[in-house]
Amino acid sequence: MNETLSRSSLIAVVLDLNPLAWGFRAAQDAQRTSKSESFVKALDATLTFISSYLLMTHGNKVVVVGAHPLGAEILHPSDTYSGNTASMVNRQIEARVNELCRGVLLDETIADSRTSPASRFNNALSKALCCINRMRSEKDLPARLMVMKCGGDFLSHQYLPLINCAYAAEHLKVSIDTVVLEAETDVPVLQQMSDVTGGVYSRISEPAILLQTLLTYHLPDDDARKMLSKVPATPVDSRAVCFKTRAVTDIGYVCSVCLSVYKMLTPICVTCKSVLKLPGMPPSRKRKREK
Repeated sequence: MNETLSRSSLIAVVLDLNPLAWGFRAAQDAQRTSKSESFVKALDATLTFISSYLLMTHGNKVVVVGAHPLGAEILHPSDTYSGNTASMVNRQIEARVNELCRGVLLDETIADSRTSPASRFNNALSKALCCINRMRSEKDLPARLMVMKCGGDFLSHQYLPLINCAYAAEHLKVSIDTVVLEAETDVPVLQQMSDVTGGVYSRISEPAILLQTLLTYHLPDDDARKMLSKVPATPVDSRAVCFKTRAVTDIGYVCSVCLSVYKMLTPICVTCKSVLKLPGMPPSRKRKREK
């Protein structure tokens, strides 16, 4: 067998474990089909995807990070088990997911109005990239990253750190695939992350087709994708997010020092505290009197 085809690789999977997002999704499904098994189906599809990836080539490795509103946790590898046997990995991930979901729901700070209800994907991506970098230092492996999100939240308050993670992944030559479980709206920042790193962006309306999408579009590596048909792509929303209001901006103002974007003109940059000059009328020139 060709060495390039049998070469082992590494994938990092970021799972959305936000109980608020999955609960809202379950309520929507219950209204349509009288069943609310979105999270169970999504978790089963993800575990099947991870098992398929580990069984494709001997030596494949996987890192799994769970993102929730209070932070991010590494589900695998851990001190309990750090191997790559598919059954053991799935068992450990299931146990850690159940433990984390109970802990997040019982935590009193999640009900605080000052706590953002969105999952901390910036923390999860940072930890996933750190794990990839550390494992690559031990053995040079081609690596990629996959993010799975529930709901159409724009993640505007995490725009800057997420884009920074995308540029860090591009520097490490790590492509980022993103999967959004949402029927109507796309997530612009996740689209931009996949576009910057050369990954695949997918938006799935129903959990029933999640496994099919994962195995068809996200299981093949970068070399195999060149020989397969291209994924049906949606136009990438390249609009920036205002650093002050966190709103998507069509036309805005840019700080000349740190390149922060603002929807409305502000006298002081929120990011670098630089004083911005307000646009005014050009100074009038005095005409010289003719002698």
